[in-house]
Formats: sequence, structure tokens, C-alpha cells
Amino acid sequence: MTDKQGGPVAHRQEIPVGRRALSVAEVAYMYGLNRATVYREIGAGKLTAFAFGPKGGAIRVPVMALAEFEAAAINVQTTSPDRR
Repeated sequence: MTDKQGGPVAHRQEIPVGRRALSVAEVAYMYGLNRATVYREIGAGKLTAFAFGPKGGAIRVPVMALAEFEAAAINVQTTSPDRR
């Protein structure tokens, strides 16, 4: 993505005010991930999401699920065995 002047836009870490759920594309952009990676995390049960719409085609990730996902990722990093 680029800004109005054509310069690169940094990944955003803030969640838009008033939003209770984000699209897969928004989550991917926030964390600098590919959308396929976000879908994999959802499929693996590591990231909670829900589908809605007439055919259930719109996938959304609750904001609270992002906090849980981050906490789990931090826990995995801090509890990995020491390498000697």
C-alpha cells in the first residue's frame, strides 16, 4: 500500500475505534501476514473467527480473539526450551 504521496504505508497495529471484528485482510495487514496464513491459523484453531452473510462467505475475527492470539504467541516464545 502507498499513501497519497506514493510512499509506503507502515503496517498498522491499532485496531480501529468501535470495531468489534475485523476482516481476514485487515488482520493480515495489521500483522504483516499473507491472508492465507491468517486462514491457516483460523483452520488450525489458533485464531477464533466466525462466518456470516447469506452464504457464510464473510469471515470476521473478533477483536478479543486477536488479544488471545497474541498472548498465546507470546507464551509460545517465552516457554520454548533453552538451546545450549
